[in-house]
Amino acid sequence: MEKIQMKVYQLIQASIEQNVSDIHFNIRDDRKEILFRSHKKTVRRIIDDDALHIFNHLKYLARFDLSQTVAQTGVFTIVVDFKEYYIRFAAVQSFDLRSGVVRILNLNAISSFEQSVYRESDRNRISHLLSEESGIIVFTGRTGSGKSTTLFNCVSSVKGRQVYSLENPVERYNSDWIQIEVKSYVEPLTQLLRHDPDIVILGEIRSEEDVGELIRAGLSGHLVVATMHAGSLIQALRRLMDLGASIYDMVEILKGIVYQEMKRNQDGEVIVEYEIAGIETIKRLLDKTAAYQ
Repeated sequence: MEKIQMKVYQLIQASIEQNVSDIHFNIRDDRKEILFRSHKKTVRRIIDDDALHIFNHLKYLARFDLSQTVAQTGVFTIVVDFKEYYIRFAAVQSFDLRSGVVRILNLNAISSFEQSVYRESDRNRISHLLSEESGIIVFTGRTGSGKSTTLFNCVSSVKGRQVYSLENPVERYNSDWIQIEVKSYVEPLTQLLRHDPDIVILGEIRSEEDVGELIRAGLSGHLVVATMHAGSLIQALRRLMDLGASIYDMVEILKGIVYQEMKRNQDGEVIVEYEIAGIETIKRLLDKTAAYQ
């Protein structure tokens, strides 16, 4: 076990030293592969006969239910060179494949609204959305675009309002918030709304049940903020509709969508570009979406 613990530590340490936030595991009987990936590109490939043991130890660290083979996600911390890192591990397995992704959540610590959103005009528009008393704001983008970090830093910039979050799992901590780790939003949301929060964060919207709870919370008179995977503003609306939201729901309570995308500038540096839709833009996009139904 000490050997495997050391290998986990060394993998994460190497990832940090190479400034790579994601470590992928692809494990079959005939292939035990570990990939270091950065901005969708593989930068290092490792073949290790102990990959399955490392994978299983990561499940233990992330507090998975080891009796289940369904997809699970968990978070743990590790100290490397006197700094504490937050590690998210997501894994799924089938009969002949085990697949997992380690993400170092605070590798490149973007810890402020200004660092997340560098254009003042974009910050002003997001701040205006977050000044709403009620309704829904969705932060969206592709996998790995940093939308959870953006949401966290944007809401953290709001002062004087009571923030409650329901997350699965809790990835980042704010001492001013009340953060609750949940498996489902249904019952915890009912209890949470009795505490009269100003802002409710629903970590990620993945399913029809999640969208139902998002709308229920949005109709309760609170401001609700969430993240969701989508490839554009209009895809975000289509995804909400696919998961059960009606056009009427969205016209009534969807106050804003913040879409972000990672791009490379002329110098090859990775930057984040934002598209921000308020109520009027959302209505126009919904009209366009409805025309294709």
